[in-house]
Amino acid sequence: LYYGGILSQGTVQLEPEYTTYDILIENGLFNFVFYTKKDAATGEHKLILKIHDEHGNSGSQSLSFNVNAIPTAIKSNRDKDTYKPEETITLEPKLYDQAGDPLERELDILIKQPNGEIEFNKKALANKALTYKLPEYAVPGLWSVVVAYGNLKEESTFDVPEVKDISIELDGQTLIVN
Repeated sequence: LYYGGILSQGTVQLEPEYTTYDILIENGLFNFVFYTKKDAATGEHKLILKIHDEHGNSGSQSLSFNVNAIPTAIKSNRDKDTYKPEETITLEPKLYDQAGDPLERELDILIKQPNGEIEFNKKALANKALTYKLPEYAVPGLWSVVVAYGNLKEESTFDVPEVKDISIELDGQTLIVN
């Protein structure tokens, strides 16, 4: 940027996306700590570094840096809140980064019975639909769905109502009750 020796005085102008910072050069040095926004989008970002000295000379350089995706939110996205035995539960679990953009990562999915017993345990990709058919004799009560990635976890519940359908069938001398 600057050729011909140490720049004893001058200014540095740092322009990271939509902001400008003016920094003084003292004894050939300048110091500046730059923090990205908490909700910065994942990917490449650019900034422009401009230097001006006391003689009117100037130079500029374009720099780039990458912001890594940090998973910050998780959702189970179930299709409804009540399921009867033998109905199919459809989940479309979502994982979001710091900017609220979707991430495609492998998630842990659990479906638990009302007593806490694990009914279903599978790894699945975020943003992809996943289905599970409840058993014919699913225990009535409040079931739960747990979606987890690392230290992020969402637990939601759904209801399986008590089935009061009784069918009676006579097969010869045998009475069959279901």
